Amino acid sequence: MSPGLKRLWKRARGFLGVLPFTPGGFLLALVLLAVVFYRGIRELDMVALAAGGALLFIQLIVMLVVGGGFFYFRRLLSRTEQPSFLELDSGKEVSTGYSVPYWSYVPLLRLNWTVEEFDARASTESRRGRLREILKCGRRGLSGGLTRRFSVSDTLGLASLSWEQHSPGRVRVLPYPGRLDQPDILLSLVSGEDISDPRGDPTGDRVDMRQYQRGDPMKFILWKVYSRSGKVMVRVPERALAARPRACCFLLSGPHDEASAAIARVVIQYDMLGEQWRFGANGREHEAVRKDDALDLLALSGNETAPDCEHLRRFLIQAEQDGYGFCLVLAPPGSKALAEEVLGRLSRSGMNSEVWIGMDLEPGSGSNWLKVLQASREQVPEATAVHSDWGGRATIIERNSGKVLARTRRPGR
Repeated sequence: MSPGLKRLWKRARGFLGVLPFTPGGFLLALVLLAVVFYRGIRELDMVALAAGGALLFIQLIVMLVVGGGFFYFRRLLSRTEQPSFLELDSGKEVSTGYSVPYWSYVPLLRLNWTVEEFDARASTESRRGRLREILKCGRRGLSGGLTRRFSVSDTLGLASLSWEQHSPGRVRVLPYPGRLDQPDILLSLVSGEDISDPRGDPTGDRVDMRQYQRGDPMKFILWKVYSRSGKVMVRVPERALAARPRACCFLLSGPHDEASAAIARVVIQYDMLGEQWRFGANGREHEAVRKDDALDLLALSGNETAPDCEHLRRFLIQAEQDGYGFCLVLAPPGSKALAEEVLGRLSRSGMNSEVWIGMDLEPGSGSNWLKVLQASREQVPEATAVHSDWGGRATIIERNSGKVLARTRRPGR
């Protein structure tokens, strides 16, 4: 929608908000007025006159009650304290700490509101005489406050009045990490490392072991250990003794990128890039080297809906000039053309690099055996198709389960 249409829609919605009718209530009023005038007054039908007049009187009472509730709640909410800083998770219902006094036993009246930012869906729960706000944000973002649109209506749906109220403050919405909020899951992708830097050179012999993760090669499974303990373990290189290059990370924003952004959040919060790291995202002209700045940059990247590989190119050139030796690129599933462009940029860089892709596989509905069938028929081929589009040069990670669905077949340069 263009800016002009947005302004026109906002004015129209503000005008409609002060009209004390819902569409259904307005149509009912027209029908009742027609019945009272044509049947009751012109044709002297006393039954129609009495019934129509009584219903119009009830609707008038409803409008007066809603009008009184409108002025009461608007004055009350203007004095309600707001949280000055909020950090929420997208894709998950979270209590914001915002609440208003409300008595559910008050007849006829209902108070509801919506939130304009972050594609949020607002709901309320009544507890101890207060309505508490529950938000489920559709996308990450960073905002200077929340704009709520309150609505006072009646239980019959005949009358409604609404208004907007902006709550100043700082609101940061980060992607929900799901099962990725366990460092061992992502660290298991790092061969031979058990410290923060994820891409140390695996120069040692395969003398260490760790628990099996989905996608590990079968040839490294320790079958003797499994026969003795029942635990599936795999061989991994010993801790690398070679110098570890400085690592940087770039988030390629785009459609369906919330799972990849969740990986970026875990990588940042758990210091998995080691020391002197750098984080960047497309659409942002600056990079972050501190954790809080990186989380702000991650939230702001939610405003970008189209991947920008040109920004990735500039990021790689600058990082290589500044002495970084490894780059972790977090990308949305995307198309085959996007994969070829990203891999082309990485191949022309002098740094070692790797691509991780986060995905959300919808859980099956119904019984457990139906979920298994759905997983085998729909979810696995989807991840396989994405891995094939990227030429096998990407690691596919599922956010809800934390499983590694596919690994990079060969290291990228």
